[in-house]
Amino acid sequence: MSDIEPIASQFDAPWKIALESFLEPFMAFCFPAVHQLIDWSAPPVFLDTELQQIAPDHEQGPRAVDKLVRVRLLDGREEWVLVHVEVQAQQDQAFAERMWVYYYRIWDRFSHQVISLAVLADDQEEWHPDTYRRELGGCGLEFWFPVFKVIDCPGPEDEFERTGNLFALLVAALRATGFFAVARSAS
Repeated sequence: MSDIEPIASQFDAPWKIALESFLEPFMAFCFPAVHQLIDWSAPPVFLDTELQQIAPDHEQGPRAVDKLVRVRLLDGREEWVLVHVEVQAQQDQAFAERMWVYYYRIWDRFSHQVISLAVLADDQEEWHPDTYRRELGGCGLEFWFPVFKVIDCPGPEDEFERTGNLFALLVAALRATGFFAVARSAS
């Protein structure tokens, strides 16, 4: 077990609980454009079994929290939302590709379109992976996804005071704890 794993597991559990308990405030705070598409009168359904079929624990790594959720959109369609929370102390060049692989595996296995969302809780200000591209011989692929980066969020305390959104408070607490410095020193 690496030094970072105990820290990561302490971080993962609260995120998993928070996502399951407060999905609507999470979406409102972190991904407002997606939040506005969802009919919140229909309860979301967490698809843990389906997610395990495409990404067993050993493939996810010790610093990732993934949730696959079925939601009903305002237009009546049911869609799936993949929420991927990545906790790491350094850049990962394979991150965007991993987001593509999850998207593709869900589509391939279940024939279902998915909205892939990434939350980055690292301290690398310049690192903002949001696109995966491949091209060879005139054949290409471009996959892009929304990203919420904890350190880029301006004034989460003010947002909590203004709206009462619990996820704004979670982000403020994460930033205030010095988690980034602890995670970096343990890696």
